[in-house]
Amino acid sequence: MMGESYCFWSLFCHLNSAVTREEHMSILSFLGRAMSGAQEAVDVEADAIIRAFFKRNPDAAYHVTKLAMALAAQPQPCAAPQKSRNWLTSLLERRDNFAS
Repeated sequence: MMGESYCFWSLFCHLNSAVTREEHMSILSFLGRAMSGAQEAVDVEADAIIRAFFKRNPDAAYHVTKLAMALAAQPQPCAAPQKSRNWLTSLLERRDNFAS
């Protein structure tokens, strides 16, 4: 089974987006870690925006997850505490730094 590719969601099979078993487990592990522990309250307006965007762009969940995994894999610099920021602003700043 090592090195063997298979599609982990039938939704992506038609896109030839087969992943290895290791990639499959990595994605599930990342999502599990992201959802474990105490969760802050959901911002209803932000949640509605995100859900509507993902509904209009079915591939967005894949791309956002891959970006989040890449960002999470980067070493985090030890910096002085920053003033409280909106979570979306923080994520976009990290994305911009990742892209440059």
